Amino acid sequence: MNLRVIVVAASAISISGPVIAAQPNPTPGPPHPVQVTNTTSNPVPVTVPAGVAVSGGVTVNNTSANPVPVQLPSGGGNVNASQTGTWNVNVANTPAAPLYTAPALRPTPLNLNVASGQDVTVPAGKTYVIEHWHSRCSIDSTAMSPNAVFVASGPGFSTLEDYAVPVFVQPNGGSNGITLLAWAASATVRLTLPAGSTFTIGMSTPDLKFVGFCIQTASGYSMDD
Repeated sequence: MNLRVIVVAASAISISGPVIAAQPNPTPGPPHPVQVTNTTSNPVPVTVPAGVAVSGGVTVNNTSANPVPVQLPSGGGNVNASQTGTWNVNVANTPAAPLYTAPALRPTPLNLNVASGQDVTVPAGKTYVIEHWHSRCSIDSTAMSPNAVFVASGPGFSTLEDYAVPVFVQPNGGSNGITLLAWAASATVRLTLPAGSTFTIGMSTPDLKFVGFCIQTASGYSMDD
C-alpha cells in the first residue's frame, strides 16, 4: 500500500514540474546585407592596417554642378579647361620676340584715263576698287540714243558689265562732214578688281554710227595685296 502511493506522487511531480526551453541552433543562417547611410560631413572612418597594399580603381560619379576638386602639384602641370563665359587672354612677348602685327592697308587714290577701246590691267600685287566711272563722247547727230558701259573680267569671276544711260550735253561741231553731238554718262559703283583683271569703258549706238573723241575716266583707290 505504501509503495503505490510513492509511485503516484513521483508521477505527479514529473507532470507538474517546470518546462525546459529549447536551446538555440548554433548553425548560422543565410547572410543579410547591411546598409550604412552617412552624409559627407559624417563619413564612415576607414583605416587601412599597416603593411596592407590597396589596389584597384575607384569610379567617382559627379555632375558638372558638383565637380571633384583637383589640386595641381606644386611643380605645375597641364589643365584641360573648357570655356565658360567671356575669356580674357594676355599675351606676354619680349622686345626681342614681339607679337606680329599685319601692316595696315593704306589705300592709294586711283584716277585713270581710259581711251576708247583700251583695256586697263590691274598690276600684280594690287587690288583696284572702282568707285566711279565716266564717259563723254562725240556722236553722229543722226545716230540713235547711245549706251555707255563699263566692262571688266578677271580671275575668279566672269565678265562684269555696268551700264549707264548717256544724256545729251551740247552740239560739238563736226568732223568729215558729220555733225557731232556731245553725250555723257557716269555711274557710282563699288567694283573690286583683283590683280590680273582687265576693264574698259565705252560708248556705242544701236545703229553703229560714228562715236569718237571720247574722254573716259575711272576713279577709286588701289590697295597692296
